[in-house]
Amino acid sequence: MVLLLKGLGRNAEASDILRFFANNRNDPNYWTSDDPFERGPFDPKVSAVIEQKRQPVPQEFDVAAGLIKAGKDYDPETVKRLASVPVEKYRDLIDGSRGDQLRLIVLSALAFRRVSNASDDMRRVIGLMEEALKTVGRRSRLNALRLKKYGVSIDG
Repeated sequence: MVLLLKGLGRNAEASDILRFFANNRNDPNYWTSDDPFERGPFDPKVSAVIEQKRQPVPQEFDVAAGLIKAGKDYDPETVKRLASVPVEKYRDLIDGSRGDQLRLIVLSALAFRRVSNASDDMRRVIGLMEEALKTVGRRSRLNALRLKKYGVSIDG
């Protein structure tokens, strides 16, 4: 709309509309393009508003939240970040979780087993979680028995 109004020589109205939406639409998803070819915006003022509304990237990646999110929506960026996490983080996550939270984290990572055309990153996440589980399983016979419900054996 901004480009259309500017093309018609109505710069004041274009600025008013952009200012209105910038002040009233704070959802960062509203300001992301749904264009798969990532064309535009073609106006520097619109670009400035989009940059201002962009969600800040968290500095510390929350592995547990990432696993749960990726297990639900298979988001490629999240899966890629999870695939780059060292196995020690997965082990620490297992050690620090209990009950339903532990099951949710483990099963979210292992959910990629069901994906017939799993990406390399998905397979890497599965491998990292299985290796972390095996490390924990080697600590005691009871832990080794617990791994069977996830289809993981410390022998193989």
